[in-house]
Amino acid sequence: MIFLELIGASAKSFADIGGIKGLIKANLFKDEKSIIKLLKILDEYHLPDHGCDGLYEELANNGFGEDEVVALIEVGLIEYKSQKYIPLENDIEDAFTLPDEIGWFELTEMGKKVIT
Repeated sequence: MIFLELIGASAKSFADIGGIKGLIKANLFKDEKSIIKLLKILDEYHLPDHGCDGLYEELANNGFGEDEVVALIEVGLIEYKSQKYIPLENDIEDAFTLPDEIGWFELTEMGKKVIT
């Protein structure tokens, strides 16, 4: 299942949770430092063809899960974007297979303020 489907399929909604303080009060995050840590992990994390295996491993290794990612997206701290993958000449020479699309996480303006 691709990550975008997981976001759309989430039975929980964090959109009106009350921002960073609400995320902490709801026990999704221990403190603001843990929110910043996850934002830094996600910022510019690339998902070729929206494959999430490496992402889930990275999240688990750092004590996070899917709910925390969805919450950060829904409160507007980070966005998931995608576009058709256009390979560079070196990519074509060096790669066995190339993705059709590339997805990535990007901090919103509000997310950038939280990190600084």
